[in-house]
Amino acid sequence: MLNNQRNIIIGDSNVGKTTFLYQLCNNLRLCGYSVCLVDGDGAGICYPELDNEIIHLLNKNDVRLFKMINEIDEIDIIFIDDINFLSSECFSEVSKSKKIIISTKSSIKNFNSIDISDYIEKCELFRLNKTTIEYNNSIIERNEYLLQSKREIKLKSLLNEE
Repeated sequence: MLNNQRNIIIGDSNVGKTTFLYQLCNNLRLCGYSVCLVDGDGAGICYPELDNEIIHLLNKNDVRLFKMINEIDEIDIIFIDDINFLSSECFSEVSKSKKIIISTKSSIKNFNSIDISDYIEKCELFRLNKTTIEYNNSIIERNEYLLQSKREIKLKSLLNEE
């Protein structure tokens, strides 16, 4: 997911998009990335394993929040749990961002009447189901994907340090 600047994890309700997003967020944080998680729906969900170093914001429809995130150089990756519920102003700020964006979405349709076809065309799509991820016509187990991405990121960081 770090190979593209825009990434959307799509899947039916209750397949674990939010859980997968949080796991990926933690993995990338543990690999040395500075991440920001924006989740307006997470008040009733407890993720005790969420790393303390992750910036976790709960008001995802404050355009000032997205302007601020875009201006903080230390943040490498922005995670947005359900991009569909962003206001048009916030979505505009997300679209302008130069940071890597990883977000969830139930489907490609019904994007809250916001015209996002240009945004979608620039996105890598990851289809999630209960146990697998489909990406570029290949299927991989979710847990294996998390382990594999964590290994690749650690290897890249080690190579960059030498």
